[in-house]
Amino acid sequence: MTLHYTQLFKDLEQAKTCIFIEFYTIHHDMVGEKLVEVLTKKASEGVEVWVMCDFIANLSTPKKMFRPLEDAGGKVVRVKPYFTHYRSHRKIVSIDQKISYIGGMNIGKQYANMDRVKNPWRDTQIRLEGACTSILNTYFLKDWLCSIKRCDWENTIHYLKEMKQESYEMTSSYCQFIAGGVDTDKEAVKMCYLSMIRSAKKRIRIQSPYFIPDASILDALKTAAASGVEIELMIPGIKASFFLDPVTNYYSGQLLEYGTKVYKYRGYIHAKTMIIDDELCCVGSVNMDIRSLMVDDEVCGVFYENQLVQRYNKIYDHDISECDSYTWDAFRGRDRKERILESIFLPFAPLM
Repeated sequence: MTLHYTQLFKDLEQAKTCIFIEFYTIHHDMVGEKLVEVLTKKASEGVEVWVMCDFIANLSTPKKMFRPLEDAGGKVVRVKPYFTHYRSHRKIVSIDQKISYIGGMNIGKQYANMDRVKNPWRDTQIRLEGACTSILNTYFLKDWLCSIKRCDWENTIHYLKEMKQESYEMTSSYCQFIAGGVDTDKEAVKMCYLSMIRSAKKRIRIQSPYFIPDASILDALKTAAASGVEIELMIPGIKASFFLDPVTNYYSGQLLEYGTKVYKYRGYIHAKTMIIDDELCCVGSVNMDIRSLMVDDEVCGVFYENQLVQRYNKIYDHDISECDSYTWDAFRGRDRKERILESIFLPFAPLM
């Protein structure tokens, strides 16, 4: 198990009142079974356990895996049970409404660095305590209300009312959370990213498993690079998929023309982070692609605490040492097969 899962399971085992979990995927493997085992134990002790996951992304996860949890009193809901490209991609864990997790990690052995192909796997998840957790609780409970029957609303509304009355100790760290999805037409996530990019004066550092931005994000990055802002982009060196990689390489090449540094991680980079001017960092479930920015249900946190930003800078510097540079010459010299694949898949970029 990774350090993340070790800490997560430890926090879950110490829960006293409630556990709220929302993941895109919960795989049917040793990590998924361990999660269900821990949650089943807590539910049998009287802890309220609610689990949400995306219906389409979990088609291969059998319902029987969750049966012990449901028999113990836990509730499991697979959201959006229809075949559209609007998916629930958020990753939120809330424990006793006092501890929260957000980031890029789902539940499965690949996120624990046990995947045979996409290895080593690099991801980012952040553990939070304090007043900021109330916002993530609200996002979860609103999603839960939209996913259960009306006759079951009462208990959820109870938690929302209880949360309003909760008092939290103020800290010196500042953060804000942004959620986007089909429940709003404001494109809040894209607007947040545009605002951060346009605010940069010196440097922008991005990590994402995919780089398929819409025109406004791409233009903002080009403008920043042309204005003298140093831009660093880190994407996987291991192929994500047959159709995503040519499109990611194509858009990376659009930035290379403006002097951007592009790194390919010698493994699979699944982290979704952005650091601006050593002053703020963004961590969440948002990939740098059109689906995450404008279509799927997502959540990300923007953190203004200097010590945390410096920590993520050190992590980024270490990750660079595990990368190979993707240069303008390499992009221009790509073979005919890759150019053909680009021309085939680029029209489908908004659906990827």
